[in-house]
Amino acid sequence: MTRHILWLVLLVLVIPTQGRAQGGSAAKDFVEQMTELALGWRVDAVLTQIGAWAVHRDGTSDLGPQGWFYTFYSPGAKQWRLFQIGATGFVQKDVSSAPTLPIPEGYLDSNDAMAYAIRNGFSPQEENLMLLGATKAKNVPEAVYWTVGRADQKTGPSSAKGYLLDPLTGKLLARN
Repeated sequence: MTRHILWLVLLVLVIPTQGRAQGGSAAKDFVEQMTELALGWRVDAVLTQIGAWAVHRDGTSDLGPQGWFYTFYSPGAKQWRLFQIGATGFVQKDVSSAPTLPIPEGYLDSNDAMAYAIRNGFSPQEENLMLLGATKAKNVPEAVYWTVGRADQKTGPSSAKGYLLDPLTGKLLARN
């Protein structure tokens, strides 16, 4: 418990220093801290999804309800939990479903994935969707991909449409 409190204090101290060009954070900026908290929830927790609904053109997102969320899966308990740090504090909540495939080590950070999507023709808006997690599309098998594009926030990640990129290389694999 003390270690978790220390992580939260660290997060509060780190937030002002994590800025990028637009003042946001990249997807990997808080992954270590969120993983530590997830392992406190379940010792077998694995990261299966990272996403944000309002990602800037540089691949960063501000903190808060539109910022980065991290979903973990416990194979032993068959449960998911979402972790997010925001302007009003830390949030964690159980979710009824999410991907179960773990995100591979060495995945590209959001700023790099956004740059690859742009090189492949994506025209970013002020706010864009970025989602790293298991997805399937017509011409690609179910696997972990970066999805860069737009989505309807009311319908959730299942509505995510855009460019599917290899999470390790940034290679464009499909558009869905």
